[in-house]
Amino acid sequence: RSKNLAPHLAFRFENRVIKTTLDKNIQILLENRLKLYHKKLLNLGIQNVAGMILDTKSREVLAYGASQDFLDIDGFGQIDGILAKRSPGSVLKPLLYALAIDNGIIVPQSKLVDAPTLFSNFKPRNASKKYFGLISAKDSLIKSLNVPFVSLLQEYGYDKFFFNLKEILRFGDNNFERYGLSLILGTKEISIEDVAKLYAGFGNYGEFGDIYYTRDDKRIDSTKQIFSKGSAYLMLDALKNVERVGIDNYFINKKIFYWKSGTSYGRKDAWAAGTSPKYTIVVWAGNFNGDSNPNLFGVDTAGALLFDIVNDLGNVGGEFEKSDDLKEILLDLPTGYRYDVDYKDIESTKALYPKSAKPLRKSPFLVNVFLNDDLQEVNSLHKDFINAKEITKIDLPLSLLEYYKEQNVNIKKEGKGLQILYPKDNLSIIRTKDFGGKNELIARIANINNNNVFWYLDKRYLGVSKNNTMILNLDSGYHTLSVIDSNGDSHSVNFTISK
Repeated sequence: RSKNLAPHLAFRFENRVIKTTLDKNIQILLENRLKLYHKKLLNLGIQNVAGMILDTKSREVLAYGASQDFLDIDGFGQIDGILAKRSPGSVLKPLLYALAIDNGIIVPQSKLVDAPTLFSNFKPRNASKKYFGLISAKDSLIKSLNVPFVSLLQEYGYDKFFFNLKEILRFGDNNFERYGLSLILGTKEISIEDVAKLYAGFGNYGEFGDIYYTRDDKRIDSTKQIFSKGSAYLMLDALKNVERVGIDNYFINKKIFYWKSGTSYGRKDAWAAGTSPKYTIVVWAGNFNGDSNPNLFGVDTAGALLFDIVNDLGNVGGEFEKSDDLKEILLDLPTGYRYDVDYKDIESTKALYPKSAKPLRKSPFLVNVFLNDDLQEVNSLHKDFINAKEITKIDLPLSLLEYYKEQNVNIKKEGKGLQILYPKDNLSIIRTKDFGGKNELIARIANINNNNVFWYLDKRYLGVSKNNTMILNLDSGYHTLSVIDSNGDSHSVNFTISK
């Protein structure tokens, strides 16, 4: 039996005499588990499974399971699934989370918007098709919410994120614009080996480097600290709380493992990857031929396999120790950003923050305004300004307020409550023509105060309505859409329809 262990790895090092880093017992454990789990997957129409186990600290490969069985010819078992490039779904989110903390964009307590949102032509949806309104960054990671992370990537910069990923994985691709904001949802294909490098780096507090297959590999110190130890610890603290499948979730505080699942678009790949002080484990399930399957879902399909392996391994090392690269800072209690002494009647709370991180930004949801005796907002030009009282209030974006309104949450916004949500300003839209030779586009607005809204396209009056959508029939070219409500609030956008 032992002579046939890790046949895929043997092919990688064909014609070389090597001494591998594999642990015989762990290799047998992984191969047996993949074979056994594969039988369950076949009943669901899922043909292939693969995974690997690393020693977290040394980044040495302890087990290499590149398919369900090398001898499964009909099931393409001789394909090396460790090296195959696949869409990773959401497994990159922890990397962005840590980088965003270091860049002063968020702390775990910071509130993010989770509501239907258009980013130019891109409208991400959560896998559950549910939204949470305002939700903390930590809970956004734990629940793997797409909209907050696309927004976070927009704040951080998808070009910066792409090149951080490139520095870790050393791929040849330089075309970050090809992926744009969808990068965080898995449009850049990577391998199980790549994901193992990432999660071993998480387990080494943000220090990334090569992984090793042979004992005679030259161990040149090629490691690099990509994000701070403090942000790594805060990220790991979230991964510790990711919900597990079935009975495993009851032991979440006793059998500690730091993990994340991922499901690719179209249900072609199910991932589960995680780390602990002792082991880093990555598993994948899907079809080597690229076929999709409605039963492929990261948490259920791959997550169950991951925790089968965790159980097989026994002691996986306990908890990560708290980093000494952390300090206490003050946050505003309502929204979880840097507390400012100019806030009025806003409570503060304490939070841990990396010592080496950029200063945390102030809340995008809190603003100071002046109210007169009638509690109306006034500016410095108003006659009542000299006696006005300064207050701090929560000012939520109209896209979120519109979502709350649709959920029958009673929202009334003082001041401007009208905004065009789609199309975005300066957007270029490539659309196909319908049978009448026109382009049909559904425009969408936020009309928080439910006023009558007058619609204009290219200065041509279209009608009045309280609805938040309007069907536009458009020729190719440059267009201006304007709306004005019965209170006099208005908003305009310019956009282009291209052939």
